[in-house]
Amino acid sequence: MSQRTSVRVLDDVAVRLRDEFAALSRARVDLCVTDTGRCLANLGHDVAPVVVERLARERLHAVVNSSPPSGLITPIRPNGHDPEPS
Repeated sequence: MSQRTSVRVLDDVAVRLRDEFAALSRARVDLCVTDTGRCLANLGHDVAPVVVERLARERLHAVVNSSPPSGLITPIRPNGHDPEPS
């Protein structure tokens, strides 16, 4: 697959995943698709759109499922314990 073709095909993958993961920013989805394609290429695997889409989808599911339900980041507790009540 040529560089130009792979970019166009990966754009199609990104469009499909953007629709599926509307809660995530367009940039985050695009970066995930691009990164997945590059990782496959660096490991010597064929950058097939179906494989890129499947792996990128798994990674995006992990991002969505790792977010706290409130959307807020819980502060780090000192020494792994809640602070003493005042």
